[in-house]
Amino acid sequence: MAEPNQEREHTTNQRHRSFGSITNEGYTRHDAYTSVPRYYGASTERTPLLDPDDPAVSPLNLLHVWNFRLFLWIFVGIGCLWATILFVNGFVTIPFIVLKTSGFLELDLTILAIISLLLGIFNFTVPSEAQLNIGYFLGGQLAFQLLLTLVIPHLRIYYNVIGIITIAFTLLAVVSSLVLVPIVVKRAKYHEEVRLTGRVETRRTLAEWLKASSTVFFVTLLVAVPFTLIFLGFLLDVYDTARLFHGAGEGTNGIFVPIQSSSYGIHTSSYFSYSVYVQCTAENENVTDSNQPVVLIESDDRVSSQAFYKGWLEELYVDNKLSRVCLWNRPGRGFSDVAPTPFTLDDATNALTIALTAALLPENSTDKGAASTDSAGFFQNRTLALVSHGLGSVYSRAFASKHSTQVQSLTLIDPIHEKLLLRYLGRPSRGFLIWLHGLLSPLSITRQLSWLLHQQSPQERYLGITKSVDDFNQYQLPFKTRPSELKATLQEQISALNGGMSSQLARTTKVLSDSNIPLAIVTSAQSARTRYHWNEYQRELTKITNNNVAWEILDGPHNVWVAEKAKFELQKLFLNVLKEKHSS
Repeated sequence: MAEPNQEREHTTNQRHRSFGSITNEGYTRHDAYTSVPRYYGASTERTPLLDPDDPAVSPLNLLHVWNFRLFLWIFVGIGCLWATILFVNGFVTIPFIVLKTSGFLELDLTILAIISLLLGIFNFTVPSEAQLNIGYFLGGQLAFQLLLTLVIPHLRIYYNVIGIITIAFTLLAVVSSLVLVPIVVKRAKYHEEVRLTGRVETRRTLAEWLKASSTVFFVTLLVAVPFTLIFLGFLLDVYDTARLFHGAGEGTNGIFVPIQSSSYGIHTSSYFSYSVYVQCTAENENVTDSNQPVVLIESDDRVSSQAFYKGWLEELYVDNKLSRVCLWNRPGRGFSDVAPTPFTLDDATNALTIALTAALLPENSTDKGAASTDSAGFFQNRTLALVSHGLGSVYSRAFASKHSTQVQSLTLIDPIHEKLLLRYLGRPSRGFLIWLHGLLSPLSITRQLSWLLHQQSPQERYLGITKSVDDFNQYQLPFKTRPSELKATLQEQISALNGGMSSQLARTTKVLSDSNIPLAIVTSAQSARTRYHWNEYQRELTKITNNNVAWEILDGPHNVWVAEKAKFELQKLFLNVLKEKHSS
């Protein structure tokens, strides 16, 4: 009985050995024909291959990939900190973070950089070719924008170090999140799939497809489209400034006067410098009255000084009825840089004094653009006839109170009373809407459509000047679309909200109430009908000096000169005011 059992055991062992040898031989053949890189190491019985869907198959297994993801999170933190600084700087200027721009473009770029980084982190392990192509496209845009900012002199000065650093940071963030993430993660994923599964996985799960598709959708909607609109708006600004500052026919004829913190004559916590634009016509030698004062324009917050001049004063100058006219753009308005926040009436008066002193220097003077408040021969011994419109009357009153001896007359067109400042300017809801509008303004959608559909010129986009003066809406384009104009409006809203503008006007009223400066008030009939107690407050404004020579209500809108009859009456009234001083 033992022998048959031994024979069966012997036969069974032989079969097992034979099967094992076949199996080992099969493994040997399999290993020989599997194209696994030598440095990855082939799988053995002790290190079995993993399923491609196993969570252990991840590019984050590699240290440099994990560190790169950590680097993106650090970038997000830096971006959030910088966005917070720019946000606060928009309401109160932080020392050494002084911008000549509105700050809205820099804030937008930083926010978009943060969104780009977060989307790159969200889709970190599932890169896509579409994301990579979008990254190349946006990276090229930002690189070109940075190059233009560095190469073109006036852009380099305008955006200064803060703007250049912001553009460079945005470029680095976009390249890191949309270009480097797909490249680095794709290579790391290939490495880990071959090492752990023995092959490269080409299929994707439904969850991965949804994640990749949603990321591409949000990158396109929240990053690519805004960046492209901002880039096109930037190119339009480059074109406009080139035409306005260097182009024939449309070029500017004034000068840019630097305003520095040391020029204010007060102690400031930080150094700042910005430029304001001032322009004076040539001396009209055909005017019969050689002692006629220089007309100084102060415009409303919705009409540029240039449009105000062309609307009705240019005709008087061409007809040899005005000797000389000067205008300027308040900080943030027209061609002027944005001033630090808060910007007060005293700041505006100091800036205008410096700018006007430089503009009225003799033509052969070498000190143009570097005048100060104590320049010899201030205003070249010329008197000034101040004419202002809307909110500009507030600035004219402040200027007249400081230079009452140089002011020949004061003409206020549909002026605003200080008691109405909070109602019309200082509402918090209005301030929020202005800020939100400013945040969206770098997208430049309306400005792009202005030349695509309406073929509007750079002067229309910057100053609201068109060939026709009949349309009130022509004046509105710059003030609804340009970031610097919205920032200047926001500064005025802040000044009205905190009561600074009203308190300063109260001081100017005390000074002017003792003066005999001829005062003329022109009220819009439309404003009188539609605005809150407008006539009552206009009547109070006739008493700001002791010499009220006229109060007329003209039949027209707030911009009274757009009505032909009202323009004629306004011109006649103004010429009479210019004579009033000489006949007294």
